[in-house]
Amino acid sequence: MKRQKTFKTALVFLAIVLLFSSCNKPPQKTEKIDFAMGTTIFTTYYGDLDNSDEILNSIIEKIKSADLIMSKNNENAEVYKLNHSDDLVLSDTLYNYIKNSAEIFSHSENKVSVSSGTLTECWGFDTSEFRVPSNAEILDRKKLCNDNTLIFDDQNKKIKTEKGQIINLGAVGKGAACDEAVNAFKESGQKGSLIVSVGGSVGICGENKRSVGIRNPFAAENEYFATIEIENGFVSTSGDYEKTFEKDGKSYHHILDLTTGYPVDGEITSVTVFSDKGYVSDALSTMCFALGIEKSCEVLKLYSSDAVFVKKDKTVVVTQGLKDLVKITNPDFKLVQYE
Repeated sequence: MKRQKTFKTALVFLAIVLLFSSCNKPPQKTEKIDFAMGTTIFTTYYGDLDNSDEILNSIIEKIKSADLIMSKNNENAEVYKLNHSDDLVLSDTLYNYIKNSAEIFSHSENKVSVSSGTLTECWGFDTSEFRVPSNAEILDRKKLCNDNTLIFDDQNKKIKTEKGQIINLGAVGKGAACDEAVNAFKESGQKGSLIVSVGGSVGICGENKRSVGIRNPFAAENEYFATIEIENGFVSTSGDYEKTFEKDGKSYHHILDLTTGYPVDGEITSVTVFSDKGYVSDALSTMCFALGIEKSCEVLKLYSSDAVFVKKDKTVVVTQGLKDLVKITNPDFKLVQYE
């Protein structure tokens, strides 16, 4: 059976619930909700009420523009065109996101890649037409999930792929969209604060700390078990509760281990990563889920990032940089160690 995602209320986040709180909350607040990248977009602006609608509308359009760059299923999107062309000149934006993401995933022990599309399509995770592929299909397709075969042409902004490879930015796209939104806000010179949420990724930019709630992976979509206090930066969460389906009594989730071709099977149920770039937090949350806690901690240091790991037994591991910023709000969860 498929577990279908549905709209519930304007306060429901697919991965992270923003609490919109601050010690010095500005007096004027405007919120807008929209839909893009297959998920709900939540935007909140604290500042001049006279042009707040214009600001948030421009931010939403920026996110939709990012979707038109990074979608692999939209025929008008740049990634789609890349996957259907042998000689496409890419925008600087897309070229850099693919190259930089591949560099991050080079630390994943081949468990994660930007060339995973052929396998995610095989499972139906890109279209929600879920199925369990045969072992032969998995073996054949996972051979193509190898970023080492990608050839990057920096001068001409081209990427050469092997026949059959499919670029898939599903593990970084929502974080990258938050990057684009926050960067646009900064470049506008607008005063005040912006909070933007795209699925499991959140970007915060402004003058006051905000409390970001981390979703409880064992409960409904609008419940959280902890909060993180941050002022500027990005938070992304990956977990085994998203895009799931059951077949013959077994549950499958969408985060694949490309070395096996099957969903990651480990001790972690969710990972939340804090970083100064949205695509980095998004990429690392996926990669850390696949790598596990011990191996992830060294990679996180390379990118000056921190993480909150939730194990299946509801114990929580927080890396050093977040230990004073994370507060457990649900007594069912226990913080057992810092790394």
